Amino acid sequence: MYFDDFIRKCEDMGYKMYGMGQQEIAELTGRDRHFPKSYVELMSILGHGTTVPFWNGQDFFCYSVSALHNYALDTLKDNEKTIALRDTDFVFYMSQSVLFAFFNTNEGDDPPVYLYTEAVPGRFIKVADALSDFIWNYCFEPSIAFHELNSNRDD
Repeated sequence: MYFDDFIRKCEDMGYKMYGMGQQEIAELTGRDRHFPKSYVELMSILGHGTTVPFWNGQDFFCYSVSALHNYALDTLKDNEKTIALRDTDFVFYMSQSVLFAFFNTNEGDDPPVYLYTEAVPGRFIKVADALSDFIWNYCFEPSIAFHELNSNRDD
């Protein structure tokens, strides 16, 4: 649904994707929390990994995602005094512990994606209007994946 074009392109390029089962996704996301349909779909497609080379060396898959929120909190604690993650924010991607991406679980079924990077201190930047857009851009349009959109998150 949200990732049909992504799946098609990956298959056309010969990449394999290893998804998670519904029980595994429920354990990952926590039963007491609502998660966007797009994230649940994404994990069902490639939560256990992929041969898509764009993800090499990045923390994104099920084996690391549960720890990312705490790593993000540590990064902010070490570098920021004016911004903080909300309880409803979910960190789903981290690179080198200096850059992380997250969405707010209350912002719809395909929520906007925000980014923290030490290169832009003191604020989160909006890099995609939808999680599905961010994943597409990250994999197939990397030159724009981390570019700031016009609107930032108000904190």
